[in-house]
Amino acid sequence: MTPASDVYALGVIAYEMLTGRPPHNPENPAHLLKLQEAGVKLMPTALRPALPQAAEAVLLKALSCDAHKRPASARAFSSV
Repeated sequence: MTPASDVYALGVIAYEMLTGRPPHNPENPAHLLKLQEAGVKLMPTALRPALPQAAEAVLLKALSCDAHKRPASARAFSSV
């Protein structure tokens, strides 16, 4: 595991805590990879309209398939 994978995991947890559902609903592990590569389709604000746009942007950045686009660490994720 790397800090980037930790940030992704935190993004998944935060998405589910804020919206009540996971960011992806895969049929199997291979399908999950394809969904992750395609990005989040259901925006958090579609499920929770009162969520600030800045919070949505942080979540989507943490859920980026490209590890280099995620916050560098869990501390960076929490301080955004």
